[in-house]
Amino acid sequence: MPRLALAVAAALAVAGCVTDAAPSAGSGQASRAPLLVATPALPPDDKVGLTLYFRAGDGEDAHLQAVTHEVELAADLARTAVELLIAGPQTDEGGLNAVLPPTTEVHGVDIQGAVATVDLSQEVVTDAALVGASPTNEALALGAIANTLTEFPSVDRVQVRIDGRSHSAAAFGPALMRPGAFWGGWGLPPVLVRDRSLIGPPPDPGDGVPDLRRFASRPQEVGSPDAPRVTLASVRVRDRLTHVRYTMEVSQTTDGRAAPVPSARAWIADDHLRLRVAAAYAEDFDSRASDPVAGAPTIRSAHVEGRDGTVDLLVGTNGDPAYRLHTLANPTRIVLDIRKVSIK
Repeated sequence: MPRLALAVAAALAVAGCVTDAAPSAGSGQASRAPLLVATPALPPDDKVGLTLYFRAGDGEDAHLQAVTHEVELAADLARTAVELLIAGPQTDEGGLNAVLPPTTEVHGVDIQGAVATVDLSQEVVTDAALVGASPTNEALALGAIANTLTEFPSVDRVQVRIDGRSHSAAAFGPALMRPGAFWGGWGLPPVLVRDRSLIGPPPDPGDGVPDLRRFASRPQEVGSPDAPRVTLASVRVRDRLTHVRYTMEVSQTTDGRAAPVPSARAWIADDHLRLRVAAAYAEDFDSRASDPVAGAPTIRSAHVEGRDGTVDLLVGTNGDPAYRLHTLANPTRIVLDIRKVSIK
């Protein structure tokens, strides 16, 4: 079992005080003093390492970096982790930046099953300028909360509340934010998931924090209509922190070279976002586009259709969500990123 798992189990164990009371009068037994079995105190050097995530780099290179802070073993390690996240990096952790305003207070951290609910004070929004309230920093702040708490063995999803209110609360007041807006960029999804793509320098510009300015609801195209016809090996879905990614992987050519980018077009019509690719199914085609996605209010369903030399990915949407159609190489992939939260 990992060290943190053992520490959490030990910290949450509650031992009582057992008393062997003196016998009552007339029992015939000899009277003796109560026997007390005290809970042993933890030694002062009993510590555990908590993994935290802080911001490093700038622009397209901005990412999260993991550090370990040693703390005394205690019952509320999850709250301690969030408080350390707010306190920011230590003086010897050069090159790292705080992800949350230092004025933020922790009202509580509650873990029920696989979900950790974090209740923060309004300063996490009103004082966002203290850490730079850009869309990139907003995504990394939410990612730091999610990735830090999912280090705990039982947690795989995180909910953030502000002064007890969820992202969909009707009124945060004029001094705070519109429902769901958080810092006003990506917005606050109802559920945060662990996103490993935010950890470490992005190996590809398309794999780090996306440029929010490239997301729009207008029709988008990639590839060329003159490109030779190709086959699709798979269509997969991946749940990321701020968006849902659908990836169409193009089969390699018979000589092993990267396949050309086929013509692809995405547009919204009749409550669906449709991605049409000039391609055919491979014989061993693998589609996982219909896998469930947590915490994406803009998405209802997804499935794949193929006919007349084209393959369509149809994503049922709520409203007209912003999305980005782009490609990745080695192997050739057509990528459709759909923003989770629509801020009106």
